[in-house]
Amino acid sequence: MKCIKTLLVLCVLTTVSAELYELNIVHYNDFHARFVETSLSGGVCNPSVAPCIGGFARLATLIREALVKEPDSLVLNGGDSFQGTIWYNLLGWNATQDFMNMVHHDAHVLGNHEFDNGIDGVVPYLETLKSPVVTANIIDDEEPTIQGLYKPSIIVTKKGRRIGIIGVIIASTNELASTGKLKFTDEVETVKREAEKLNEQGVDIIVVLSHCGLDIDRQIALHAGPYIDIVVGGHSHSLLINSDPPEGVPFSSEGPYPTIVEQENRSVLIVQAAAHTAFLGEIKLYFNEQGDLISWEGHPHFIDNDVEQAPDVLQKIEEYLPVISERANELVGVSKVYLESSCACKECNLGSFICDAFIDAVIDKAVGEQWGYAHICLINQGGIRTSIEPGNITFESLLLSTPFENRVEVFDLQGKYILDTLEYAVANVPWPGARMVQVSGLRAVFDGNRTMNNRIVSASIRCIDCDVPRYEPIDPNKMYKVISQSFIAGGGDGFTFSYNKMVFMYVNGGAINMKPGGLRVVYDGSKPLGNRVLNVTIRCIECDVPRYLPLETDRYYKVVSQDFIANGGGGYTMISENRRNVEVVGVDNVVLMQYLRRQSPLIKDLDGRIQISNPCIANEVAEEE
Repeated sequence: MKCIKTLLVLCVLTTVSAELYELNIVHYNDFHARFVETSLSGGVCNPSVAPCIGGFARLATLIREALVKEPDSLVLNGGDSFQGTIWYNLLGWNATQDFMNMVHHDAHVLGNHEFDNGIDGVVPYLETLKSPVVTANIIDDEEPTIQGLYKPSIIVTKKGRRIGIIGVIIASTNELASTGKLKFTDEVETVKREAEKLNEQGVDIIVVLSHCGLDIDRQIALHAGPYIDIVVGGHSHSLLINSDPPEGVPFSSEGPYPTIVEQENRSVLIVQAAAHTAFLGEIKLYFNEQGDLISWEGHPHFIDNDVEQAPDVLQKIEEYLPVISERANELVGVSKVYLESSCACKECNLGSFICDAFIDAVIDKAVGEQWGYAHICLINQGGIRTSIEPGNITFESLLLSTPFENRVEVFDLQGKYILDTLEYAVANVPWPGARMVQVSGLRAVFDGNRTMNNRIVSASIRCIDCDVPRYEPIDPNKMYKVISQSFIAGGGDGFTFSYNKMVFMYVNGGAINMKPGGLRVVYDGSKPLGNRVLNVTIRCIECDVPRYLPLETDRYYKVVSQDFIANGGGGYTMISENRRNVEVVGVDNVVLMQYLRRQSPLIKDLDGRIQISNPCIANEVAEEE
């Protein structure tokens, strides 16, 4: 059994006693369908602009090299292998398992994106994956098709020692993806119980393979009991590194490698390796005979252009390319400006462009004296993945930015629920993983110094039945037409509208940002939760000249958004539970392509749709996926 004792932590390992047991761990996380090499930002690579990095062929090379040097290394995948590029959109789970099975893995953990296409989308993947999958905090009593395809933990033998591996996924996964009737239990308590079971079986070295994010990993390391030694993480795309990150990568250091959490008289380590095959983590642990962790050494390897690509993986890529290339290289538009996706704490022009496209997609439905059909657009920040560089925009680069293929829906929503949505968007201060909304057809002013649910200074919506479109105050009792994503509008992704749920989602790092169009909002992030929206105006669609008018809380407005938002994704259940007259417009990336072709070349700017009187602590907030 494991003894609890004071550890000797060595900053630089010099001499290791021959009695110490060495365990080498190789790990990566949040692969997100990066089968081919990428740009530094994780997008489509153009070798004429900059050298390509990453990709599964380079990842395979480094894993295999590590196994040659250390044949008993643990190889661990931290989840979210699905979703993120055209490869997944066109090929789904099948290509993912095909590539994963080319490289030895000791264990995978399920990520939330493995459920993006529901239970039916992950079951065949689990059935064909050759390596074990571990996830301990899923209750699958009501989903028989997935039963038996994963385990809570496994025991592997390396150099004669039994190593326990416990898997855990973020408990809010049912709010982040389409998980059917699965239930998810508390991460910390589940790991603690499973570690106790392993310890009772005589296992004295325990690895937690987590897809929960760095904040929850810290809680696991601190509170999940005395038997765990290291948490190998994923989900938050956190780069843990002991030096400055390579120039140009979109990851900033979130802590040392490893990050050390002190329990009573012992230390637990945390490692994570960013995302998108930009890094491969490798750490060597040294244990005594009792299973006490004595020392360690390691670092994340940057997978740059100097790493050779594995020929057999390149061959496999060639087999799939005919399915991918023609569609991927299709020219869909041109942009004169950089379309930025980093919108966690601010308005961004890519989000505004997408919302404007949704508003435009239904403008021909306007009736009578109305010049427009939807008052506002709401989309979630989590659905926007990468920025778009100036120049030609291909279908692949557009799909990298919006990979989820959500349905776009129009529905009626009363003004007071629009205000609830805006308040909820600024609930997190000081903004780590902020739920910031951005808009089209709406203007809002927020004051972060105010208390929760009282942060709107002003909010106005553009009229659609006015001679001159203008922004008028939101009428709480008026019904407005909204266009959005059906997932959000149905209440998914954890944005349950109550104080306790908002706090819960903040703790669990499950926040999602929204970008509205036809809407202007001013926030003050320093004010208390629920009191941060200073002003909201909505663009009229009944006016001769479009203008922004104060939001009326009792009025119903017509909203356009993606199905993710419309079904309550991100916890926006105030939308899903109160909307009326839902109409399906189409698939989001099709709507975007049509708009992009008409509007090219783009010169999309920032036009002050959102104002925050108390700015974010950092605009470079790491956004979880």
